[in-house]
Amino acid sequence: MSGEKTFITLAIVFMTPGLIAAQHRPLLPRPQEVHYGTGQLRLQGLEICFASEPAPEDLFAASEISSQLSARGEVSIPIKEGNSCPRGILLERAGGIDPLPVPGEHAGPDSREAYSLKVTSNGVTVSARSSAGLYYAIQTLGQLVEGSGAHAVLPVVEIKDWPALAYRGVMVDMSHGALPTEKEVERQLDFMARWKANQYYFYSEDSIELRGYSLLNPGGRFSQDELRRVIAYGRARHIDIVPCLELYGHQHDLFRVEKYAALADMPHGTEFDPRNTDVNPLLTDWVTQLAGLFPSPFVHIGFDEAFQIEQAARQGGTAAQPAQLFVRQLKTVDELFRKYGKTVMAWGDIMVKYP
Repeated sequence: MSGEKTFITLAIVFMTPGLIAAQHRPLLPRPQEVHYGTGQLRLQGLEICFASEPAPEDLFAASEISSQLSARGEVSIPIKEGNSCPRGILLERAGGIDPLPVPGEHAGPDSREAYSLKVTSNGVTVSARSSAGLYYAIQTLGQLVEGSGAHAVLPVVEIKDWPALAYRGVMVDMSHGALPTEKEVERQLDFMARWKANQYYFYSEDSIELRGYSLLNPGGRFSQDELRRVIAYGRARHIDIVPCLELYGHQHDLFRVEKYAALADMPHGTEFDPRNTDVNPLLTDWVTQLAGLFPSPFVHIGFDEAFQIEQAARQGGTAAQPAQLFVRQLKTVDELFRKYGKTVMAWGDIMVKYP
């Protein structure tokens, strides 16, 4: 019997942390380390301050959590100047602003996006290396709130968190049906920000305004001003707007315009003809404009579903091979973007077909 009692006692001890966590709201994505204590911190009377002079990115994070907590607690939670927070939320950024992912990112507890969050019965301390880490911490802090109005509280807890993946991107295919409006894209970005995504692949089949191409999708494209606003909106939420373009196939909207039809690899085709010397000047112009519009260090050039290259190769004679045509175009576009310091990505279906 004594052995059975010992087993039961150990089981209760091991289950206790899980039982405590189950009493609180689920946190998504689930943080790497969560340790709940006992006690609560009421939202009423809280204020927000900074450990050092805040950057605009820090102020934006503070305004976001102020709005969330004020709405939940039905009380004003002000943002104060200075680092004196007798009973409040102290935001500490130890490093640079570093708002967006760059090539060579890594995940882990020492990453740019890692943060720690500690709630006691007297206040909250949020610490991170970058403004992105602070922003992710306040997303978690907003999820911690329990109750509403005068009963809204934060549980006593200590959290350490970092991303499991350095790049957490979403692409919304905008090629089927009407384009979303600017406001709809912003709503997508708001939703992504809640889950700590850091890349939005802005898909385009010639649906971005480019100077000198007034005939190309005049009633179905984003203006350059709209695009700049979307990029700024994403940056504020630590989401990099990465151009996801189509620079080989999927060119039906271009080639249905008679002015550009001869650039296709066959009559009424949907793919560029790499053998046509007039293709490179057009692509050079497009790349120059797109590289200037998107500050992201990344670019996705598409190159998927180029199904017509086999037929185009047969039309070109026995010397032409599908893989050679594909690689010719791929190298051209890759080199054009690399001149602007971009890290180039492409879909892999055709590369797998012609390894």
